[in-house]
Amino acid sequence: MQVDYKPASEQMLKADKGISFQKLLNMAGSFMLLGLLASIFTVPFSLNEELKLYYDNRLVLKGEKLEEFLSFVFAAGFAYFMLVRLYFTQRRLFYIFLWLILIDSIIMVFLLYVSH
Repeated sequence: MQVDYKPASEQMLKADKGISFQKLLNMAGSFMLLGLLASIFTVPFSLNEELKLYYDNRLVLKGEKLEEFLSFVFAAGFAYFMLVRLYFTQRRLFYIFLWLILIDSIIMVFLLYVSH
């Protein structure tokens, strides 16, 4: 009995790349923004001392407060996604924006301290 040896054929193995880091950050940002938007409807629900769920109508965002909250959410979302995009396309501009945010935050700390 004779064994017939054949050379193994070359196979190209493809690695599963999965999702990119940018896509992961975008998905995380989307979930955070959706969570903030969902909080408009979930904040009025609470538990009392007997652990019963109740709805507090005083906590519902209405009118001007709702507009302020929505403008904050959309501005924060725009800033987040802009910074994620800048991080992967123009890293130098990304760091410039981070420095500007840092300087603005420090100035706001002192302005709030002086005004109160």
